[in-house]
Amino acid sequence: MKRLEANLPSNIEVHIRLRPLLSAEKLSSPDKSIYIINQKRIIIGNDREFNFDMVYSENSTNREIFETSIINNLNKSLEGYNFSTLLYGQTVILHLN
Repeated sequence: MKRLEANLPSNIEVHIRLRPLLSAEKLSSPDKSIYIINQKRIIIGNDREFNFDMVYSENSTNREIFETSIINNLNKSLEGYNFSTLLYGQTVILHLN
């Protein structure tokens, strides 16, 4: 099986929004801390590093996420492209205050 190269173009993007850690999570294990390195990279604990197409902090607004992650795909759909957005978690209701 051929290994996939990391910089090949992809039709799938993954954008995440971090939630604040619960008090119990902070107390039980400090190494579960999540650090945002930049808009595309996070570190969990001391050594687990993950890359995404976009990383939003827990302070990001729904409007910011909509304007930077969703609206471009909406515009492409008007040009005939297909897209879908999957929202997961307790904060999936999109209110644009």
